[in-house]
Amino acid sequence: SDDKLKQLFAWVKCAFDFDENSNDVYGYYYNNMELAIAAVFGNNLPKDSLPATLLARAIKSEGLGKQSAGRGSRDKEWEERLIGDPI
Repeated sequence: SDDKLKQLFAWVKCAFDFDENSNDVYGYYYNNMELAIAAVFGNNLPKDSLPATLLARAIKSEGLGKQSAGRGSRDKEWEERLIGDPI
């Protein structure tokens, strides 16, 4: 679904944004794609588990939060961000 894709994108973006010299204790874990798949597609993870916590932080950093059903222009913005800049 689109929401899962956006969540996975937020996770991967956090992985690329991670700076090893920062004080972010969670940042290192974003490089683990197994955790990403478990967090995004896992249906029975406890809310306080590491994958769930990391996904919540990624979603928050990308401003996804709770989105309403009638997103409209917000979906268009996300499509443009997923595609990236023209070469």
